[in-house]
Amino acid sequence: MSRTVALVIAALLIAAGCQKTTNAAHRGQTPVGQSADMRNRKAVTIIQPVPEGFLDRSAIGSELAADGTVKAQKESFIQGEPVYVTMRFNLSPAGLQSSLRVLDGKGKELHRDSKEMKGEKIVTFKVPPAVIAKPGSYQVEGFWGGNDACEYKLDVRGKKKS
Repeated sequence: MSRTVALVIAALLIAAGCQKTTNAAHRGQTPVGQSADMRNRKAVTIIQPVPEGFLDRSAIGSELAADGTVKAQKESFIQGEPVYVTMRFNLSPAGLQSSLRVLDGKGKELHRDSKEMKGEKIVTFKVPPAVIAKPGSYQVEGFWGGNDACEYKLDVRGKKKS
């Protein structure tokens, strides 16, 4: 009987070894049926690491200095007062765009603006007065390319009554 068991086990092993492989990877295909050969494909997105220290400093305020940058840091404004944001970058690679986004107190985007840097390292944005016309809380975010550069929480108070 042990001889019969040995023959059955041997037959099962031989049968298992003779089966066709159906694994897609053995046929040069990905599991979804597409070729795994990427030599003739174009890259859609190139992800580069963000360099450390791309932002030198930033400021938000209502007055500009003679060079067109924010004169003094300020995060509390009176309704109707201008709001400027200056960002000074250490790096300004070719094709860089800086941008600014303004959100209301609930996180809804109210305004977005962007500028091509063209090698410049300093940019100043003016938030349109209509964007923050109402008293309340706002958030202003600055970007170096698509990367967060600065963030400010603003408080806009109503005009003083005379």
